[in-house]
Order: sequence, then structure tokens, then C-alpha cells
Amino acid sequence: MRFLIILLALIALGACGSVNQQAANQDLLNKQQDVIQLLQQISQPIPNQKLQNLGETYDIENNSHQYNNPIIVKYYVGAVKAGLVQPQATVYSQVVNQLRKEVSLLYRILLGAKDYLTFLKTAAWARLHVNEVQFVRALVVAVLTRPDTKGVILPPVYEIFPQYHLDARVIQEAQNIAIQGLQQGNNQNIVIPVNYSALLSQEEQQVSYFTQDVGLAAYYGYIKFVGDILLETQQQQQQQQQQPLSQQQYQQQVVGKYLQQGVQNDQQSAIGLGAQYLFLHQQLLALYELNRLSNGLGPVPEINFENVNALYQPHLHGLNGLQLLGRPEMLQLQPQKNKLIQHVMSLIQRLKDSIDSGNVITPQGNFLSLYQPQGRNILGDLIQGSSRSINPRYYGSLEVAARKLLGNTPEVQNIWDYTPSVLEIEQCSVYDPAFYQLLKKIMNLNQQYQQSLPAYQQSDLILPGVTIQEVDVSQLVTLFNDYHIELDSIIGQSNQQQQQQQQQQQQQQQQQQQQQQQQQQGQIKAYLKRLDHQPYQYKIVVQSKQNVPRAVVRVFLGPKHNHQGKPISISQNQHLFVQLDQFIQNLHIGQNFIVRNSQQASGQSADLPSTSQIVQGVNAAIRSQHPFFITQVCKSLFVEFPETIENLKKL
Repeated sequence: MRFLIILLALIALGACGSVNQQAANQDLLNKQQDVIQLLQQISQPIPNQKLQNLGETYDIENNSHQYNNPIIVKYYVGAVKAGLVQPQATVYSQVVNQLRKEVSLLYRILLGAKDYLTFLKTAAWARLHVNEVQFVRALVVAVLTRPDTKGVILPPVYEIFPQYHLDARVIQEAQNIAIQGLQQGNNQNIVIPVNYSALLSQEEQQVSYFTQDVGLAAYYGYIKFVGDILLETQQQQQQQQQQPLSQQQYQQQVVGKYLQQGVQNDQQSAIGLGAQYLFLHQQLLALYELNRLSNGLGPVPEINFENVNALYQPHLHGLNGLQLLGRPEMLQLQPQKNKLIQHVMSLIQRLKDSIDSGNVITPQGNFLSLYQPQGRNILGDLIQGSSRSINPRYYGSLEVAARKLLGNTPEVQNIWDYTPSVLEIEQCSVYDPAFYQLLKKIMNLNQQYQQSLPAYQQSDLILPGVTIQEVDVSQLVTLFNDYHIELDSIIGQSNQQQQQQQQQQQQQQQQQQQQQQQQQQGQIKAYLKRLDHQPYQYKIVVQSKQNVPRAVVRVFLGPKHNHQGKPISISQNQHLFVQLDQFIQNLHIGQNFIVRNSQQASGQSADLPSTSQIVQGVNAAIRSQHPFFITQVCKSLFVEFPETIENLKKL
């Protein structure tokens, strides 16, 4: 390969096992149907009349005893009835603190339902009364974290909200076709071709196959959905104890955890959510840098918060029909955004000062060492300004403030009238070139911290008596594959279809028949090309002088030369390496031959199945034609990179 090298590392540590599959039972199949129907046609009535009736008739307030947190239920329902939460058909933005709190409250209610039926009734009620994006965010995380919904597969986020992923022309054409064609009895599938139509600079056009990939957007969207809600919820739970803590007491509690034991017992990960945050974004930025390199482009430009050079016109719009804001080629943010510019620069300087001094300032004015085993985790929490931040009032949230600044959104009096930029909507922020410039600024802080740490000793890096003798990687062939996105979620139902549902969904058997008929009706799909690769394998020959049980093999992909063709130093460019795989191998004395296929990679996953694929699989399993398999992945693999984005166009 011209620009890239494969780097292997062997260590004697435990790691995640393989991915397992099992067939879903009848109970799980029914739950899978419920979740899919709740997420279909999100801006319209629930397509399943039974769930629609549940949402209309369920008295959640008088059933508050069915929840672990009845006080929160009554408080939230009262706010909904009083019109104090974000209404439907308005655009949600993660940078608005109040909206994040509302999502977290709904998630806590869904999670706190004492049984599945109560959970289902609550979800149906929320679907009809709560902002669409808030509902989806809360439901997705509840499904992933409730024990009784374990194994339920979620549809791709770009099928739930195609408006955030396909340009307005495609959406409008699909709606026109639905009115003129399908509702007149046309049962043929209709395909609308999609191009990467966002206005980008010439350089960014060359890597648009990566940055505009819907799989990448779905991956990052789900990552942020789950992480942000869990962090916000954690803060609410800790602040709403029987004896409420003041902000100062709460921060003392956070600091105390780091001083005593860090986050080694964190249920989400042994390395902590802050460290996970930095690792995931380092990997994402490295993938982007490698794709630039494979197209002959230099490193990501350094960001200028006063004059932003990141042309982007997305041609996307929100659920309210308003276009999401873009950015001209040279966006001068002074003097209109001077106050926000100064705030962002102050946050960066405070983080730099803490890294240089090795100490974080606590709310009480004390110092907490940043150079301790949990230091990287502390730094990650500071940068994202999570509930686990040592001092959120002083360090703020660099990521949130910078997203708001670079998005250049106008100030509004009413947060419900706020029309965010693409950067402020996480599920599509990866489309914006400024996103990667911001990531580079954040990763520069991470590198500054890592360079200040004591250097590794040779004993830390080698596995005694084990030598990698040979590595052979088969040819990597990339290609553009056809891909279809179902657009059913933006197509309204005719009155005739709604009446048919009311008549046919009386009994479970009639529901299945009606769903089977729907699959035979014509569908409107968006058609696009996505970069993919053929399966490849690598063979590793390892010589060992001793038996080594459960040795961990890590495989990295990184640059061999820079964009000018000059060799690079691996030690000085560690941040450009992507971890492709990690697996366990038992080594015996002598020569060991290891063969690994790319499809076995632990850090990658196939695209999520489409809504229709899930529905067809569930229906076939219910009729006992074919088993419907669910995937059980290692808990540490929170969400995996889509394997289609682990590609480089030119090798």
C-alpha cells in the first residue's frame, strides 16, 4: 500500500470476547415490533392503531405508582400539560441546556417503568405528546438500557429522520411522488437518486464519500444520543437525593470520587466516560486525516474562531421545514460574536493552563492532580463539560460553546424558535467540515496532555519472549456499492390507509396480515453510492518462547508517508493511527500462525438493517418461517464504527 502501514501490538491482558448471536423468542419479537412501530413515520400518527389508542387513552399521571420515580412522572406530565416543554414540530438542539434536561427526564421515566407494559404505554403516550427528536433520543437510550428490551434492534437514524441526512430536493420529490403515485394505487418501488449535493470546498469534495456518509452520521448520532443522556441523567440523579446537594456539595462529591478511587468502578467502562470520549473522537479524526492523505491532501487546517474557513451549505432542513444554517467560504465572526469568541478562547486557555501546571482547579479553589491514573478521564470530562466535570462552572463545555460559535446561529428570545446549524445537531454534525477542525483543536489538547506524561519504558511495551516474525495483508479492494434508504417516515398515510388500519388491526393475526400487505406495496427509496471494501485478511506469524494464554492482539492502520511522500515518524504521529481490530489469541511455545478476516474485526460493525428488513425478519419469525437473530456484543463495545467507513479511496 502506498501510504499506509499495518501496525500490530501484542499484550497479555484480558479483552472482549467474540460477538454472539441467538434467535429471538416470541416475547422479544413482539417487543421488536412495538419499537419499530413507535419509530415509524415519526411526525405522523402511530401507524399501529393499537399503539395509537394506547397513547391517546393512557393516564400516565394516575398511574405514577407504576414507576420507580413517581414524583418525576408527576412533575414532567404537569410540565407537558402546561406547555412548558418543547412542542412538536420544533427543532431540537443539543447545545440548549433546557432541552437536554427535558430529554433526560423523559428517559428516566421510561427507564423507571416497573414492567414492559407500563414502558410501552408510556412510550406511546410520549410519542403523541412530546417533541419528536426528544422522544426518539429518550426511547433509543431506554431500549438500549432496559433489561426487558435487551436484544431489540434499532433502525438507522437516517430512516427515522431522513430530513437531517438527505437534501431537501430528495425529500420534496419523495413527498410529491407519494401524493401523485402511491396513494393512487401504484405498487411499484420508486427510486430517487441522491448525490452529495452539499456545497463544499474543492478539497472537501474529494473526501465527501467519507464525511457525507450516512452510516458515519448514524454511528456518531447514536454515540451522542446515549452518552449525553446518560451523563445528564447521572447529574440529575445525584442532585435529587433525599437530601438535595448544593452545587458546591455536588462538586465536592465528584472531586472526592476522583481522589478516592477515580472512576475505575464506573459501570459504563473501566476507563471512564471522559477517556472514552477522547478515544472515540481521536479515532474519528484519524479516519478523516487518513482519507485526506489518501487523496493527496494535507493535514486538517487549524481552526480560526474569528474567521472560519470551512465552506458548507448543507441543503438540509428540520422537522419544521426550515433550512439548517450553513456557512460561506470565509465567515467573519467579529464583531457580532466577540463575546462568544472570548468565551471559547478563555475555555481553551484554562484547559491549557491546567495541562501545563498538571492541576485542575476545584470549585473550592483547591488543586486536583491531572497526572494521575484517571487524568485522561478527568480531561475528557472537562472538555465536554459533562456532569462528571470537576468544575463545570469554571471550565464550561468547550465542545458545546465551539459548536454554537462555528454554527453562527442567530440569538433568539424563545428557545423553541431556535434554528440550529448542522454542527448543533449531533446526528448530522459529521457532515460539516468545521466539525473536524474543531476535533483537531480538542485533540491538540489531548496530545498536549499525553506528551506531558512520563514516557513508556520498554518493559511496558513488549511481551517478553514473544516476537512478531511476519505480517502478510491481502490486497484491499475498495468499491462503491449501491445503497438504498427507505423514505416511508416522511410519507403520510391516506385516509383510506388509516381506515384500513383501524379495521385490520383489531387482532394480532390481522395486524400481521396487514403488515405483510404493506411490504407488498410500493416503496419510495433514496438511492446513493457508498464506499465499501471487499473482505480482506491478514496472516501473522508469531514466535513465542513460552505459553501465553489470552494474549491480546491489536491491529492499527496508519500513514507511512505524509501528503508530500516523505516518511513519517510513528512515535510523533500516533494520533493518526486507527485501531482496526483487537482480539484474544492463545500463544503456545514455538511458531504460531494467526489468520484473521476483516469481517471478524471487533471494532467494526455492519450497517444497521433497514426498517423493512427488520419488519420482514420479525414477521417471518412469528410465522416460524425463519429465525430472527439478535446480536449480543461485548459490553465494552458501546457502539462500533461502521465497517464501510474503514475505507480509504486510494491506497
